[in-house]
Amino acid sequence: MYSLNRIIRTISLIGAFVLAVTTARAISPSSDGGYSNETTTEANDALTTSGLSFVREQIVLWNTLGSDQEVEQSVIGPPLVPLQSLFYDDALLGRGILSTNAEPVVQIPQEVLNVEQGTVTLWVRLVDVPSSLFNGQALDFMNVATSEHSTFQLEFTANDGLGHSGWAAKLWDAQYIVYSINTFGTTSTRTLGSNGEDIFISCRWNRDGVPGHGSEKFVVARDVRKAGTNYEESDGAEWGTTFLTDATLNLHFGTEIDLIYDDLKIFNSSLTDEEVRRLYKAGRH
Repeated sequence: MYSLNRIIRTISLIGAFVLAVTTARAISPSSDGGYSNETTTEANDALTTSGLSFVREQIVLWNTLGSDQEVEQSVIGPPLVPLQSLFYDDALLGRGILSTNAEPVVQIPQEVLNVEQGTVTLWVRLVDVPSSLFNGQALDFMNVATSEHSTFQLEFTANDGLGHSGWAAKLWDAQYIVYSINTFGTTSTRTLGSNGEDIFISCRWNRDGVPGHGSEKFVVARDVRKAGTNYEESDGAEWGTTFLTDATLNLHFGTEIDLIYDDLKIFNSSLTDEEVRRLYKAGRH
């Protein structure tokens, strides 16, 4: 049977979710560098003081991932739902979620993902990464899956299931894919990064083509460089009509890699290269 405390916690999460979808929320820096949730005015102040005013109209989720309170009370947008007991450690922007196992750490409500176009950005500190991944091993940074397939998948892999490796991503059951290595098997993690390094990951999609990238509907970058250098569409590819489930952060296949997830942002538009560059610079300074 559920304990009284667990029932109360569940009710509180539901109440927080309802509030979140009706108002943007946040700030005032906390002791660990994150933000607590307050009002729309303070959320706007957070965007201004952090140098993010230029994306004020596009940002639909900002979560600093620095504590249980921060995870369950986003700076902007709905709360995230913990999927395991969370632990936190020092990260580039204060504190972040320490992942030391292969399971997802949080769930992200699907309503923050715009079907037509969007952008996800995330800072990740690499804590303990092997020098290579073996065939079939993969680190999924973010995944939106149904019971049968991945509708959206962003990963570093030694085989994405289609014979590609390195940085890889799929959209709409792999009808639109990007990847960095056109072979599979043992894959060096050199292009992922080295232990202790903070990396900035961005993923953009747009039915009509990501701004500045011609007809490419899907673009993945590490820091400000395009990581998925190869782009393909399957014959007769069809753009999806909805993301079918909530998203998850962190999922490993055949390996365990220690990481710290820090500062997740989701936008309702596919940002330009310059906007991604400004987000990267805002994190570095």
